[in-house]
Amino acid sequence: MNMGKFSGIIMACLRISSLAVFMFLLPLLCQAQEEPEKKAIEISAGWGYSPAYSMIELHLYDGYSSGRVDLAEISPVSDKYTLNPVSVEVVWPMSKKWDVGGGITYNQIWQKFVEGSVTSYFFTAEAIIRYNIIKRDYFRLYASACGGPFVATRVERTDNPSRYTESVFIPAEFYVGLSGGKRLFGFCEIGLGTRGGLRGGLGYRLNTSEQ
Repeated sequence: MNMGKFSGIIMACLRISSLAVFMFLLPLLCQAQEEPEKKAIEISAGWGYSPAYSMIELHLYDGYSSGRVDLAEISPVSDKYTLNPVSVEVVWPMSKKWDVGGGITYNQIWQKFVEGSVTSYFFTAEAIIRYNIIKRDYFRLYASACGGPFVATRVERTDNPSRYTESVFIPAEFYVGLSGGKRLFGFCEIGLGTRGGLRGGLGYRLNTSEQ
């Protein structure tokens, strides 16, 4: 009787010990089987609004010598048109608050005159750093700064055709934006830079996971 009682106590202790070991190892096992956190790389394309005249283009007007055609004396036969900035960006997260990336922007402005036409082409390639003010699964509010080379080419197709290219480094542009959506998302930004004063577009996040 005493031996049976003693054996029961031993078995109960073994069960309690096994349960304790299992409870201790369970979190470790779950952590070992958990996949490493994936970071969502963003690819986006946008279209911005900007005035027809830019400071770079106005400077190109002044870059001509007196021997060239004075555009102010040529009568325009059309309004001045602009494609408005078209841009593509790739951004990847460095932490929950900070993202880095790069982007390119293209714009074109043209106008017809009595003696021909004048077209200006603009291209930028910029580095991007972004701070996430609010970062949720389906909504983000952020501020970004950009900087990089800016190249402008002006082509005159007149009686005296000419081509003029100028490049400059833009140290900083600033934007504040918001986006909505988890994988496929839309965004809108407002700020000062070559991408336009007001910009919107669509993007896609690769390897989206909870962050």
